[in-house]
Amino acid sequence: METSLVRGGLDVDGCDVSADMLAECRRLAAADGLQPTLYEQALEMLLMGLRLREGVDLNRCERLGGTLLDPNRLQELLGLGMVSVRNGRIAATGRGR
Repeated sequence: METSLVRGGLDVDGCDVSADMLAECRRLAAADGLQPTLYEQALEMLLMGLRLREGVDLNRCERLGGTLLDPNRLQELLGLGMVSVRNGRIAATGRGR
């Protein structure tokens, strides 16, 4: 993780498929007094899946990585017409792509 970006005031999230690597990142960041927001593969699946017309199964996403979407942020994105949620799937709309 590029800690200088966090120290510079940027909100940086990280993701990896390896829980061990995420734990190491947390350990190194903690040594610098930082608490990064890190996600396992589910975030990557969500980000890549939003590009697909059929979107992403929200239940599968949550099984992989817990709650990934802040309910308030989701409502904001829905209100802006950036995403749609149908039949338990979230997808980017034309406006959100």
